[in-house]
Amino acid sequence: MPTGIIIILAIILVIIIGLIYLIFRWLNKIEQTEIGLWLFTLIFFGLTYLIYTVLNPTDRFYKDEFENYTGLQFPESGKILMKNATYPDQHGDYSAHAVFKVDKKDFLKITEQIRKSIKFQIATDKFSRPTTNYKTQYLLNSRDLGLAFELKFDTKTNTIEMQRNSW
Repeated sequence: MPTGIIIILAIILVIIIGLIYLIFRWLNKIEQTEIGLWLFTLIFFGLTYLIYTVLNPTDRFYKDEFENYTGLQFPESGKILMKNATYPDQHGDYSAHAVFKVDKKDFLKITEQIRKSIKFQIATDKFSRPTTNYKTQYLLNSRDLGLAFELKFDTKTNTIEMQRNSW
């Protein structure tokens, strides 16, 4: 993560903690210490969860990425096997990568819908990892050159690899 973003996040965190402290002091002055402790605890754990999910996105994030770019519902049989994402930079650019496994029926349904979709085109170049089992790769037809979204399909294991990059 770039140093500038870390500094901005640290400043925001200090401001929030300062505001919590001021509210806590005010509640103490009017003899509402218990409410102040509950408020402090609630905000502390809320911020902790928020920071954790920003740095380690939940499965829902990857399912939403799949749904947003394909226009398809994430299959109920889908199980995310591997996931990785970068934190957005100052321009909002980030990468998200996930591998998920689905049952054979959902796999065939997704591959057929992607194959027929005008939003995607089959990739004709060599894959970046020639030792992979992925036999088919589709790229999103995007006029925005700052975005790349690709899907790779492994017919042997019914796994789908999703990669989203912006720059």
